Amino acid sequence: MPEKNDNEPAEKDPPAASEDPPKEKKARERKKPGGIKRLPIAAHVFAQILMVFVLFGLINYLSYRHHKRIDLTANQKYTLSPFTEDFLGSVDRPVKITMSFLKNSLIRENLKVLLERYAELSRGQISFAELDPSRDRNRAAEFADLYKVHLSKNSLIIEVDGRVKIIEESEMMDPEGRFFRGEDAVTSALIAALEGEPKRVYIVAGKGTMMKVNDKTFVDVLADISKSQFFELRYLTLSEVRAIPGDAAALILPGFQVDLSDNEAAMIREYWQSERGSMVVMLDPAAETPVLDSFLAEFGLRPRNDRVLEATGLGTKNFEVAGAFLIGSTVNRYLAGLTTQFPGITCSLEVGDNDKLTEKGIGIIALVQAGERFWGEVNFNDPRPVLDEDDTAPPVYVPRPSRSAPPRTNASGSRPPAWSWSGIPGSSIRTS
Repeated sequence: MPEKNDNEPAEKDPPAASEDPPKEKKARERKKPGGIKRLPIAAHVFAQILMVFVLFGLINYLSYRHHKRIDLTANQKYTLSPFTEDFLGSVDRPVKITMSFLKNSLIRENLKVLLERYAELSRGQISFAELDPSRDRNRAAEFADLYKVHLSKNSLIIEVDGRVKIIEESEMMDPEGRFFRGEDAVTSALIAALEGEPKRVYIVAGKGTMMKVNDKTFVDVLADISKSQFFELRYLTLSEVRAIPGDAAALILPGFQVDLSDNEAAMIREYWQSERGSMVVMLDPAAETPVLDSFLAEFGLRPRNDRVLEATGLGTKNFEVAGAFLIGSTVNRYLAGLTTQFPGITCSLEVGDNDKLTEKGIGIIALVQAGERFWGEVNFNDPRPVLDEDDTAPPVYVPRPSRSAPPRTNASGSRPPAWSWSGIPGSSIRTS
């Protein structure tokens, strides 16, 4: 074994593992004096979170105190009519509404939104609760025993002063089951529950016969509607009375073929000018009714001696008017955008000066617009009619309601607005 030479320089020990390289050590020493300021950063984050909560709370407070609903649907299906809003504001007794609907109902959500609006506008007088009879069977049994009702179908139960009014789901749809008509059904049921007796609507009889469409007259259709809208239909012969009955909520003149006498016209005028006067007027274009025409002229409406038609390329004439319901009126908002046919013959109406009508408190609103190929033809008996300057050029609107003065209500707020109609689909009518 070789001996170690003492004269050789001693080997240096390697640097300790714990010691840092000189460059890293200097970099860390430069960072040390300042350090990371964590406390100010945490304070800023806390302040930001606090401001978010404060802003969120302020938005909720303002939305609760000053909220406003905006209906963006095309047919304004969540917008209540002025009459319903006035009626809800006049409700002076507690009303309890219970929704007994299954979760799979197609109109359940629409009805819930509608009832929330009713409760809001009633100033706390109307309250409603939901009940799913398939899930809460014990509560459903108690409810059925309390009100003596059988919850076999989706129903709405309205209770006022111990009286109960039940509306089934089918009554809140149109006859074909396509459109939700909850406002009409619920408002009518509320009026029925609050008043206890149905409104009476009189149809003037003895002035001719009404045409049938699909084996039904206008009165037949109206009788079906009356069952769900809580009003009672009665016939009235003007020659047998001295005045329109005092309980008449509305008067219907269904396409007279025999004109009014001066005395009968005076009775109708007196009724119309009263606080309760509401009328539906239909006219037969082929009938001569100068006294009735004179009465309508007082409201700015004059039937023209023409026929609304279209001429086809084959040289034939089509008198059955096709039209579309317009958007913008609460009268037909459930039908807005849909098309319909007007069987029979139709003539146009001349509307008076709008400024003069406004001074009298009369407003004219178009409900249905005829197809662009239809016009009011004066020489309607010609085999090949052509639109000229004597005719009524398109667009032709069918029908128009005429309203006299602002809608008025009685003490209970249940009186409908006063509307005079110049046409009803499915009748032989004059329209504009």
